[in-house]
Amino acid sequence: MTNAVRHRGPDAEGYLIEQQVALGHRRLSIIDTSSVANQPLYDGAKRYALIFNGEIYNYRELRSQLEPGYAFRTESDSEVILAAFIRWGERCVSHFNGIFAFAIYDTVDQRLFLGRDRLGVKPLYYYQDDQVFLLASEVRAILRSGMVPKKLSMAGLTDYLAYQSVHEPHTIVDRIYQLPSGTCAWVDTRHPTLTLHTYWTLKAFRPAPVQSLAEVERQVADLVSKAVERQMMSDVPIGAFLSGGVDSTAIVGLMAQCTEQPINTVNLSFKEDQYDESQYAVLAARRFNTRHHTVTLSAQQLREELPIILKSIDRPSSDGVNTYMVSKYTKEAGLTVALSGLGGDELFAGYPSFKYFYDLYSSRLLWRTPRLVRQLAGSSVGLLSANRYDKLKTILATRSRSIGHMYPPIRRLFQKDVIEALTGIGDQPDFAATYLSADDTELGSMPVLSQFSVAEIATYTESVLLKDSDQMSMVHALELRVPFFDHELVDYALSIPDVYKYPGSPKQLLVNALRDILPEAIRKRPKQGFELPWTYWMKNELREFCHERLTWLGQTPYFRAEVIDTMWDKFLRGSKRVIWLQIWALVVLAEWIKENGIE
Repeated sequence: MTNAVRHRGPDAEGYLIEQQVALGHRRLSIIDTSSVANQPLYDGAKRYALIFNGEIYNYRELRSQLEPGYAFRTESDSEVILAAFIRWGERCVSHFNGIFAFAIYDTVDQRLFLGRDRLGVKPLYYYQDDQVFLLASEVRAILRSGMVPKKLSMAGLTDYLAYQSVHEPHTIVDRIYQLPSGTCAWVDTRHPTLTLHTYWTLKAFRPAPVQSLAEVERQVADLVSKAVERQMMSDVPIGAFLSGGVDSTAIVGLMAQCTEQPINTVNLSFKEDQYDESQYAVLAARRFNTRHHTVTLSAQQLREELPIILKSIDRPSSDGVNTYMVSKYTKEAGLTVALSGLGGDELFAGYPSFKYFYDLYSSRLLWRTPRLVRQLAGSSVGLLSANRYDKLKTILATRSRSIGHMYPPIRRLFQKDVIEALTGIGDQPDFAATYLSADDTELGSMPVLSQFSVAEIATYTESVLLKDSDQMSMVHALELRVPFFDHELVDYALSIPDVYKYPGSPKQLLVNALRDILPEAIRKRPKQGFELPWTYWMKNELREFCHERLTWLGQTPYFRAEVIDTMWDKFLRGSKRVIWLQIWALVVLAEWIKENGIE
């Protein structure tokens, strides 16, 4: 199992084997790189043993609180987790500011305590039956145990097709689950039973005091600055991804304020001008005097790398290839830690879908119109050719404007009728809708744009972007940090009234809050996502690669070959009803099923 995740921790390995319990750890050394901080890490009395993945950014402050009653033997943040657990028990997780997944074994009570960070940046998967409880940082490690049936989950399959990944606590493998973000758990190792406790949730609305726009901007700038400063702690070389967009430029600018040494930055550029942002990255690099590395990626280079990339995927996702490539070049530049601008769009209404949702939600005329009339209007809209009109058709037919009803069709990759045509599965659970509909009163009390932020973070961001960022960076033994997902910043951003956050322009509030840092050309540039030229490449250099995998997928018992063939043909002919992301999701799934021997 540890061999399966060797890439995550190439610096050291360690094991605890005691009666019915075995713990293994692969270490990526970042804080206190000495061997004394290797894991499993024990307390002085040897009662507790810790295995830990991640970073605790406030470990120095916590250590000063814990030192009077605990004799530290290392300088690591890992030992602070142990000391905090001994002092506070399961409440220790509420004290941590960081990205973490850990397990602490109590050798006396024979219980295992598990903890995962608030936003689920670091993964923790588990499998449980009457005889065994397994946990790991990656699904592949659990599969490698040989103790788990390699069976596809039908609910996980339809969730993947709907949202590009599978929502926690589920996975695409039957009976393998994720410990939910913001959750801790106890496992009785004598007869494996799991008891979960939620210690933090996105849906808990925490109102902020009434403030003026100027005060809100100052608070946002202060919280982002503090998050960046906290996350620069490292005993190994550190740098940043620099796309040239607002978010990554802001992170690099704030990093430059925290050190006198030049920041190392990496940018992925393309020959296709409409996708290339390198000119803005160079502008930012010059402004902040960084050691800048620009790497130009061609379709041929990607074609040669794709088999390796797809074998690196721990669980299928239609995103992540871009993160794999930039992480590879960042590691080759000699870095072990990098900061990313991920999260700015989700917190500050950066995606066009925020404005789309807000305007639909706020339309009094639309929601006063009887549902039957809206359904008839939606049927007419559905006759139009573009994929986005299918989504509007579904929205118009919803029972209400609540986030649980409106968000799923906005975010879904395939609508339910298309999934049924592809797989023959008609009764499909919608995990995103279930999450957003539960505790609807509490979520509904949030500002409208914050409701959409919660939906984005809890579904697409946690299930796709954060998981891909973790697995694709850790493949290269690179730790990726995300300052915009500092939980103090998240709590505050979700409390900000819509009037201050409405996107007259993308991320208007964030841009204005950081106006003194951001170069004018970047503040005023058009919004552009970090995306490879997939549509062009898949019709040309990657066409044969995609065709082979789509053909193989059509021969499995899960899919109808004729539907896949029709979609592929429409995509190649330029139909707006089939987008590259839908095709690529099927290509990735085919490779993952085949690679992992899933039944």
